[in-house]
Amino acid sequence: MCGILYLFGVDDPNSDYVKQQWLKIRHRGPDLSRAEIVDGQFFGFHRLAINDLTEGGMQPMHFSIDGFDYVLMCNGEIFNFHELAEKHFIPLKSSCDIEIVPHLVHRYGLKTACSMFDGVFVFCLYCRQTKQLFVGRDAFGVRPLFVGRQDSRMLALCSEMKGIHGFPQLDIQQFPNGHCATYSLADGVVTAVVEPTPWYAFQYVPLPVLADEEIACCAIRVALTKAVQKRMLSDRKVGCLLSGGLDSSIVCSLVHRFWSDTHPGEPLETFSIGMEGAVDLRFARIVANFLGTKHHDIVLTEQQFLDAIPEVIGKIESYDTTTVRASVGNYLVSKYIKENSDCTVIFNGDGSDEAFLSYLYGQNAPSDFAFEQETIRLLKDICYFDVLRSDRSICTNGLEPRTPFLDKAFIESVLSIPVSLRRSAMCEKYLLRKAFDDGTYLPLEVLWRQKEAFSDGVSSQKKPWFKVIQEQVAQDKCDQFLHHMRDIVKHNPPALLETAFYCSIFQSLYEGREHVIPYYWLPKWCGDIQDPSARLLNHYDNSVE
Repeated sequence: MCGILYLFGVDDPNSDYVKQQWLKIRHRGPDLSRAEIVDGQFFGFHRLAINDLTEGGMQPMHFSIDGFDYVLMCNGEIFNFHELAEKHFIPLKSSCDIEIVPHLVHRYGLKTACSMFDGVFVFCLYCRQTKQLFVGRDAFGVRPLFVGRQDSRMLALCSEMKGIHGFPQLDIQQFPNGHCATYSLADGVVTAVVEPTPWYAFQYVPLPVLADEEIACCAIRVALTKAVQKRMLSDRKVGCLLSGGLDSSIVCSLVHRFWSDTHPGEPLETFSIGMEGAVDLRFARIVANFLGTKHHDIVLTEQQFLDAIPEVIGKIESYDTTTVRASVGNYLVSKYIKENSDCTVIFNGDGSDEAFLSYLYGQNAPSDFAFEQETIRLLKDICYFDVLRSDRSICTNGLEPRTPFLDKAFIESVLSIPVSLRRSAMCEKYLLRKAFDDGTYLPLEVLWRQKEAFSDGVSSQKKPWFKVIQEQVAQDKCDQFLHHMRDIVKHNPPALLETAFYCSIFQSLYEGREHVIPYYWLPKWCGDIQDPSARLLNHYDNSVE
């Protein structure tokens, strides 16, 4: 994990102001920082060393390939770099995985190279001879990238919006996930030779063999196991977020197996957070005891959660209702990990709900076709919501998230199962549960536990987190404030007083940037509902605790 800032078209790329903007993302790479000016362009890099802890893995990296000189900055991991180097006869000079990037882009072109990478990544690669900049982002946007443009005069790329918000002339958006682009920088002018173009199609073909439930479950188990295994590669200590829900618990169980093989006698560390009486804390402890991990329960008060909201909105760069709610616990548990352990690589269970459309509203899908289209939409847009929340909450604290459910091969395995089988009437994520139901992975009370959103599970059944927030906001704000914020915020005007409160904080920090969130995350097929909490849906069993 790292932070990158690239600037073209600034008057003085060596100015103190530019360096101040660059330092706003230093939390992403607290180990080492380096900035270079190449052909009048600013390349700034902050490194969190995960693999190859020597300075040999430091960026920007310089390459000379067939007489062409390249400058590379990349935030990510390419898990199959050894295989690619052997297959394409590319001699690697270091053990750094991203060294493969310029070689494949040079030899096969940008779009083809991106499709070859098995990993999570964003990169910008500059060729000094052709004056072209190549940019790519992974399929599901696990690694973040913002792009800022000022017509043909200025181009900016940054891991977080805050690093380029200080240039008010820029129009800033997320660089779309699963896309790549080529920019010409000749004669001091930015021209998009190839505008952001999809390299990942989000097209999945059902395989008849996977219509058999047993075979489908086996495919899921094998693919997820491989996804976890390849993400175990790290020279830094590994830990797991453990909410006690199905997704994080399965990931934790798999990580525990690989960790125990390589670290005998050293228990895996797991972390959960909540308020007194939180549902998640109880189930997380059950999983931790079952696996034998070194478990940390972080119990905080309602006020500690509430006090963190303004800071969290600044860190995550979002005002989306459910994103903010979930980010508070995610940020606070990551802060605890940074301050109280030496774990740096943190596994999580994000992405499973999108892959299986296991949000409770999915049970209302009117047809198999609608179910499939909604699954794909969620995966395409996850970079604006759960992935954004996970990345910022964890990376803000100088840690690296690992998200095996968003492994490209795993997603393709799941979506190759006929939708009629994935859309089981038994319960949400039936196939995933069945795939790990042999008594060795998880206790049954967790494996078959009803889905609970992380933003709800950090609180008790009697007083959910969203009610805690809404009661506090109602004491401080009134309906007139809501109407006022609706007048100010033209893109995504808030429907809830709570959301208006979030918008006001966001506007104070990132005025005019509300377009970076395309819409509010809300459940579908549930009528005119304005609150995203699953606890308000008819499918939710409020008696379960």
